[in-house]
Amino acid sequence: MKKILIIGIIILCIFIIYLTTIDKKVYYLSLGDEISLGITKEGYYEKGYPLYIKEYLEEKNKLEIFIDDYETQGYRITDIINDIKNNKELEETNKTIKNTLIKADLLTISIGTNDILSKINKEKTLTKIDYKRLHDNIEEIINDLDKLLSIIREYCKEDILFIGIDINTTNEKLNEIINYANEKFKETSEKYNIIYIDRYNNEGEHIYPTKEEYKSIGDRIKEKINDNLLK
Repeated sequence: MKKILIIGIIILCIFIIYLTTIDKKVYYLSLGDEISLGITKEGYYEKGYPLYIKEYLEEKNKLEIFIDDYETQGYRITDIINDIKNNKELEETNKTIKNTLIKADLLTISIGTNDILSKINKEKTLTKIDYKRLHDNIEEIINDLDKLLSIIREYCKEDILFIGIDINTTNEKLNEIINYANEKFKETSEKYNIIYIDRYNNEGEHIYPTKEEYKSIGDRIKEKINDNLLK
């Protein structure tokens, strides 16, 4: 009887140690478009910011699991909304996006670039750009983002970081509208207690980050999770 009790205590201790250890590990989910995939303006795939975070967590022995299978080139805000509504399942692992969102300790999102570019490119095909109509279309995108972040917050109660857009053109009026979108994206993120990583600058014409900029985004995310998740 005494031997059974000792074995039971040992098993209980091992289980408690396991629970304590696993609780300290980070379940990391990355959602998004080309920016999360690491594409550059040349169309090449570089090491995207999620991989820098994955490696950082691994170095600290803090990574439980890393999931980036929901990242998709060409994705828009409504695509992620539909993935969540339809509870998209990964064939390889049978993981569903809702279940993954619930389990995530850390979630990074980059979305919105394709939404804005599609509206800008549509206006450029016309004889004259209608800036009021474009502004109204941007408002619709902002509403879509609000809807997306609201849905995500229903499932993920932990640390979320939103990676801002960084589109710059040679058209000053277009840049003003894009800058406005960026500010509203930031406000919407903060509304849902989501950390916003602002990458907007007005130096040169650009859409996608360079290899160096991806590393920079990763470094800024590391700072945030050091202050919050890994504190």
